[in-house]
Amino acid sequence: PGAEGFSHRLLAGEISERCQSCHRHRRPVDAVHQQVGENCGTCHQTSGWTPATFDHRLLDAAVADACADCHDTNRPDNDLHRQSAIACRDCHTTDAWKPATFDHDRWFRFDRHHPADCATCHPNSSAFSDYSCYGCHEHSRSRIAGEHLEEGIRNFENCAECHRSGDEHDIQRGRRGERDTGRRSGEHHDDD
Repeated sequence: PGAEGFSHRLLAGEISERCQSCHRHRRPVDAVHQQVGENCGTCHQTSGWTPATFDHRLLDAAVADACADCHDTNRPDNDLHRQSAIACRDCHTTDAWKPATFDHDRWFRFDRHHPADCATCHPNSSAFSDYSCYGCHEHSRSRIAGEHLEEGIRNFENCAECHRSGDEHDIQRGRRGERDTGRRSGEHHDDD
């Protein structure tokens, strides 16, 4: 029986698939429900409305790529995921969210002078979005802080945000209002 004691099994044939004939005032008005049509049974069961099983293939391409319309609270809060150029489908699929695929060279390319295995930069194997350059670079944190602050750069813990290839001389301006004075031509580490 349903929540109100009504057994949907008593309905026969086509009427059992036309929920809107009785529940028209309860239909959600979001983009997903606009796409899937009137057959609620595609995702929901009458014996238990939630949890619903959802097949992303029911959505047209324009809506299917707008993951944040439904999943905006699930977006990780780290530099990689905050970048505007990245789309969920670049690493994830709707069939299985995890494990994700990751094109390392697209976001952080090592040059030939930086052979490293994953654990060198990612000491926590359960959180690969966390990384550190200190596995290879033995700079003192106070020296790095001093050199970056001298240039007006306050975010110096995320090395790869500016040093995308891992090379200290390969510098791209950061996005957080950091300034590039050019006074030292980007060469600010002397202790490699």
